[in-house]
Amino acid sequence: MKRLYRIMIAALVLAATLLPAYAWGAEPPAGQKAQSEKGKISIHYSDDGAALENVTFSVYPVAGFNAANELELTDYFSACQSEINLHDAEEWKELAKTLEGYVQRDKVEPAFNDQTDARGEVNFDNLETGLYLICGESAVINGKKYTPLPCLICLPYLDDDGTVQYSAVLKPKKDIQDPTNPTEPTTVTPPGPKTPGSKLPQTGMLQWPVPVASALGLIVFLTGVILSFKTDKKSKKIAGTVFICVGVAAIAAAATLFIYNKNIEYKAADDARELLEEFREQQGEKSVSPGDSYAVNPWAEMPVEVVDGCACVGALNIPALQLELPVLNEWSYDNLKKAPCRWFGTAYRGNMVIAAHNYKTHFGKIQSLEKGDEIIFSDVEGNEFRYQVSMIEILSPYSVDAMKDDKWDLTLFTCTYGGEYRVTVRCLRESI
Repeated sequence: MKRLYRIMIAALVLAATLLPAYAWGAEPPAGQKAQSEKGKISIHYSDDGAALENVTFSVYPVAGFNAANELELTDYFSACQSEINLHDAEEWKELAKTLEGYVQRDKVEPAFNDQTDARGEVNFDNLETGLYLICGESAVINGKKYTPLPCLICLPYLDDDGTVQYSAVLKPKKDIQDPTNPTEPTTVTPPGPKTPGSKLPQTGMLQWPVPVASALGLIVFLTGVILSFKTDKKSKKIAGTVFICVGVAAIAAAATLFIYNKNIEYKAADDARELLEEFREQQGEKSVSPGDSYAVNPWAEMPVEVVDGCACVGALNIPALQLELPVLNEWSYDNLKKAPCRWFGTAYRGNMVIAAHNYKTHFGKIQSLEKGDEIIFSDVEGNEFRYQVSMIEILSPYSVDAMKDDKWDLTLFTCTYGGEYRVTVRCLRESI
């Protein structure tokens, strides 16, 4: 029994550190029947007193007490080889994250799950004694994204008076993301001085001279025609001829630039298609199956697949645009000419930013995406990450820190038509 109490004291320390808002039961259990008494976990989920309704919480039995009153891992987690006799709250906190990673990676079915009611409450009754993992699903409520943090609770536990309790009230901590939701894109002016290295990549073709040169060339050409054929003065005829030549040269320059841009765009489309086909072919040959260790260790580096000399980190699918593209691991101007590139972050940490040129076959149409449109990213190990578009904004080319804002799980960006600003699509990951 002493070992049982030591475990319960450790669980109490964990609860006091991670979950300070427990409401302990008032009535002590009858006797010390650690093995036969049933337990209860009540979850109260709110934000500044406002109940958070229809949020799903799941309960996973991590360990139970054996005949010697020692904790033993259940079948749910017998393969994870995690140490459960820990000594401080930080270790318990890390264990909760690790176990949640196993749940997500292996798609472990919970023993119990239910949604919070109108009061933000959900109860799990008739629980055997032991150690439990509590996980909650992310939910967007009133424009905010709430993500419950995983936690561990041991039944029974000791309250502040040293009394053994079998019922616990849990108020889970949570991450809160509060993205703005403007109806129209907003333009952000460049913040601070334009220091070297503080500018976002130039992801647009030189397109604005085409209509400008065409229009000016046409005006000059027509002026020359008028001067040449509507007057008898020799000087004006000469001037008209000059105007015609200049106009024709401007129109020719515009046409040349237009053809050059189109050739680059067609080549980029071909390069991306070939990279994607070879990437898919190599993935098929390897018989990749999802479920590797990213969920357990989100700080792991994303693996790459070398395709035709290019390091691919995955593939991006945007059904609303009928667009599927490879994603290169590192950005450079040479890489951007071939395919979208990972500019910052990872899908594992939920802060990935992908840049691409504004070619029509790359990110040239992302400004037409609408809120709720789905975007799917698949890594080289077959793990699939599904996102929904939350908003579109226009950032200045110097908004480097704003582009890295990690309240967004995925960000896509490219240049506006003139290349002056960056069209930025912000996305949140769908509930797992």
